[in-house]
Amino acid sequence: MKRSLIAASLAMAGTVLLAVPSAWAYPPAEETVIAATVKAELKGIFESPQAGAAACEAARSLIAAGAPKYLAMHVERCLGLVTPAGAHAERCAHYQSALAIWKASPAPIDLDDDDSGIVRAQFVREMKQDVAAGCNEADKPADTDPDRLLIAPKAGAVLTTQEGLSYALPDGFGVRSFDPDSGLANLRNPTTHMIIRVERSSLHSASTIALKFPEREILAPGVLLEWDYKEFLPGTGAYVLYGRITLPTAYVVLGVTTYGKSSPKGVDKATGLSVLHRIAQTVRVTGPRRCIGECGPGRLVTAR
Repeated sequence: MKRSLIAASLAMAGTVLLAVPSAWAYPPAEETVIAATVKAELKGIFESPQAGAAACEAARSLIAAGAPKYLAMHVERCLGLVTPAGAHAERCAHYQSALAIWKASPAPIDLDDDDSGIVRAQFVREMKQDVAAGCNEADKPADTDPDRLLIAPKAGAVLTTQEGLSYALPDGFGVRSFDPDSGLANLRNPTTHMIIRVERSSLHSASTIALKFPEREILAPGVLLEWDYKEFLPGTGAYVLYGRITLPTAYVVLGVTTYGKSSPKGVDKATGLSVLHRIAQTVRVTGPRRCIGECGPGRLVTAR
């Protein structure tokens, strides 16, 4: 029922590959409301806008007296999603109402649980995008150049991110983007058409702990690299490389894939392992996360 995570996973499938489900779950009362609004949205699509709106209002009836006020934002967003395309003002009003409810009565965030904060940040960003699209606010033009980089490759450069990580950029790699919710970096090599996603994860993350890797190497005391080279989809012959670095205070989860005019076989095993090793041998935890939601870009520092 985590719509933000589902949307993020689908969006990443063609570019950055690694969609690991969060270990965090919504509180039971909120999960119930979300489940009802998802069904309502499907009614709006497959039956009629009127049926969808009625089901959204039925979801409102599931919010008990005295329940947190922020639960109503799910209902308002639901109503916006099922509003007929021609009813522009009505759709906009529902989206604005959902965002206003959040601002007046934000959902609680467990400061000891990174996953909870990141999921909330994703949801808020999606609501802002709803307002931008539904209220006809100007959007930024889409970036259609797959080789465009935010930070260009630089020999020997070390990247620090808002996640509280630093690591050496593998040769030829620059930074394509930083995730606005967590600060993770998506790295890209325009020559080899290879992508690396580097993400910090808590040592308490059940989903990260549950990942299985057939290969493992101890690179240094307290530093373990595990990896799995596998077909992205069975039978396609296109390979990707997943990895996990275990540090004394955090996990670092990695995914390596290709894009554009790369080989149809996907990631070359030797090349992929070389970039994993470069990151694993240089990665450091520089401190706690500096942000959850509205994260700024990382920066390059002196070579390591």
